[in-house]
Amino acid sequence: MFRPKHGNEVSRVALSAFFLATLLTTFLGTSPASAQMEPKRTNVFLGIHFQMVFPQGDFKEKVDNLGFGLNGDIGYDFPGWPIAVGFQGGYVVYGSETYRTPLSGTIPINVEVTATNSIVPLHVFLRLIPPKGDVRPYFEGLAGLNIFTTSMSAKNLNNNEEIAGETKNTDAAFSYGGSGGVLVRVWSGTTVDRKDASEQALTVYIDARVRYLYGGNVSYYTESAVYRVGDVVRFDENRITTSKTDYITGQIGLVVRF
Repeated sequence: MFRPKHGNEVSRVALSAFFLATLLTTFLGTSPASAQMEPKRTNVFLGIHFQMVFPQGDFKEKVDNLGFGLNGDIGYDFPGWPIAVGFQGGYVVYGSETYRTPLSGTIPINVEVTATNSIVPLHVFLRLIPPKGDVRPYFEGLAGLNIFTTSMSAKNLNNNEEIAGETKNTDAAFSYGGSGGVLVRVWSGTTVDRKDASEQALTVYIDARVRYLYGGNVSYYTESAVYRVGDVVRFDENRITTSKTDYITGQIGLVVRF
């Protein structure tokens, strides 16, 4: 003969079934959705740095002054690996002479003439760096080119308009070297991708590093090669200088990792 179960037994069975159903619903229904909500990360990073350049060796003997400029990075962090690769380019002024002189003509004007010596460093790099962490020290090797340029520009002081510009000399040489630096995380968050409304991970670091670059022989003007005769600024072709172009740079800036 069939006998109904006691009331408390029915309650325990019902309660167990409820918890089992809740567990299955949570596992099957919400886990995939949670995974989909993880922010995307491309592992691409961009950086901008202020840099100071300290000539070394023969270059220091010919150019006894500092250089100042900017440097930009674009690179890729390999996920889960202590390796990053990328490209770096910059612009450095390591010497400049300015003269103010009257310029003869139908209407005499006052002119400011500036001669500028600059370097455009272009390098690819391979970096060894911890893949994660608030503080990420790194070492990197670089290879590429240093492009040296001497240019002259003239500005009308009556209206501050540039009236002439000319590149007097350009030369380039192979360059290679290494850096040591550290990334320090200062902010982490997400942005919204406008295409699909998904979240994009974003991390901001302060980046500080010291770099030594060995440069080949380059021909360039120094400040002593620029002089004025009357109201004309000239470059002494006999004072063009050739030397190796080794230098040290100190750099500090911000890096954004997507």
